[in-house]
Amino acid sequence: MKLMFEKFLLDKDDFERLYSQNVKNAATRYIASLLLGIVSTFWISFFLTDMDTSSSGVVAAMTLMSALALVTLGLLIFSVKTYFSKSLLKKMQSEAQNNSEWNVIFIVSSTWRTRNHGGLKQFLVEFNKAWQCDFLPHLPLDKNKTYEEQIGASELYIASLLNVPITSVQLNFICERTNVKFHIHDGKEKVIKYSFVNVIIVDQSSYTLKQMRKHFESKKSRRYWRTIEKLHEDINTVTNNFDVLKYIDELRGQIRDFSSEERFEVSNLKIIWNITKKCGYTCNICATHDDKREELSLEAKKAVLLSILVKRANINEIDFSGGDPLCCAENKAIIDIAQDFLGEDKVTITTTAKGIANLSAEEKEKYLINCELTFDIPPMAEGKENLRGSLEYYETNKEFIELDRDKIQDLQVNVPILDTGIVEPEIRDFIERIKKMAPSRITLIRLMPVGKTKFEKYPKNYNPAKIIQLFQDSFDDIYLNCALRVKYNTNEVCTMLREKIGIDCAGNVFACGWAGYICEDVDIGNNPFYLGNLIHQSFDEILNTDKARRISKGCDNTRGDCPIFSYLASGDMFNNSDPLVIKHQN
Repeated sequence: MKLMFEKFLLDKDDFERLYSQNVKNAATRYIASLLLGIVSTFWISFFLTDMDTSSSGVVAAMTLMSALALVTLGLLIFSVKTYFSKSLLKKMQSEAQNNSEWNVIFIVSSTWRTRNHGGLKQFLVEFNKAWQCDFLPHLPLDKNKTYEEQIGASELYIASLLNVPITSVQLNFICERTNVKFHIHDGKEKVIKYSFVNVIIVDQSSYTLKQMRKHFESKKSRRYWRTIEKLHEDINTVTNNFDVLKYIDELRGQIRDFSSEERFEVSNLKIIWNITKKCGYTCNICATHDDKREELSLEAKKAVLLSILVKRANINEIDFSGGDPLCCAENKAIIDIAQDFLGEDKVTITTTAKGIANLSAEEKEKYLINCELTFDIPPMAEGKENLRGSLEYYETNKEFIELDRDKIQDLQVNVPILDTGIVEPEIRDFIERIKKMAPSRITLIRLMPVGKTKFEKYPKNYNPAKIIQLFQDSFDDIYLNCALRVKYNTNEVCTMLREKIGIDCAGNVFACGWAGYICEDVDIGNNPFYLGNLIHQSFDEILNTDKARRISKGCDNTRGDCPIFSYLASGDMFNNSDPLVIKHQN
């Protein structure tokens, strides 16, 4: 019992109560000593008033009185300092930093029926002799490095522990938690930070996974399965791991088994992450407009990115969009991580001239490696405006290109076809301007009925065929965005969930980036293209939901129709009722 008590770690709430009581007791003692010193000094002074000041006794008394006065003054200062001690939270934060710890907690979970545990979720633990209790597998991390820099070491550790190839280890980052504890044995506070990751084993046979389960059921194994309920029955485990057990309880709904059935895998996936709502413009046709969505904090964005990066072997590109990702300074930290993990060639930033204006000269070199800018076809007639509502968007982007084109290593130009009634001379004049920009890629984009552009008010006579043909005649390679490509290359089916996927500023995942904004007045959960939220589910888990599988399979039946238009026209995304395709066929 003494050993357990010496290693006992108090929760910060309990420690605050004990510490506050200790401060009060100390203050009482010092104030009593102060009063005693004052009374003693005056008492000696009283007897010295009628005595000969030259006698040795008086000198000794005066010396004693002076000493008492100094002691009293010291006690006064110390009492005031003690009584008005700074807050416990600040004290603990400042003193605990030197004793801080950071551990990654590996959650290896399995659920299956046995005689002892009828279908309960169990967790892999190991017995620690020093602490005389069970611990989940964990690995100390270097607090001077980021978690991203230490993923490789984490994968190697758990692969060795489970005796599987490192390539079969998939770590799904769940969250981080921080707790402040007091160590009674050495009297020091500690800040303990946990990074919880869900361990998934992939590319292993059913037989191998079954044998792994059985191995940890053996009584000879150092590691074994325990339910949370069983762990709560052991006093030592609860005493020393109360915080971890509490967090596991909270996260239980997000934890997946370490093995699973056949998985839905994607390759060459492009992720369009509308990471922010912030933008320097207020366009009438904003495709990502939705005032109801709350943008994630920086830490939450990091958690979303880490969940995405679990599938980094399958990711061909992450396109940071918005809003304008460069209008929000904290997004640069997210882009840095993505570039470090995926390489600069797989990270694209869709931005604007106003967003770029926020960058220093050094930052332009770093963030404008792969850059997408949008240019409308401007009307030549003076005073005429396009559907965007203003020519400012076009003019500011054009001015930036004229001055700083050399700052962008790989410029990709997006051309939204807003007004299909624009005359040919205006189109040809615009094409010449685009040629001077020397873009590596030009993509024509269909006006989409999302965000501020409602399907009910969509242009009835929209037909971009003439504009597409003029661009194809003027450039060797012209790319058509998916909603156009399926119309004019009708052998192609929709590639959502196979080659592309969308994420919004709140961490919601949609089968298509455009489709996340078709139902502004409807709860996001009722959006037929909605798959899940990366704050509550891992990216891998979202990709393997039944809904994701159904949507991916349904794309096989598209014959050139955009599922967004089909859904808005008929209520069924695979009903092949895209009005532009019907018009094109007629």
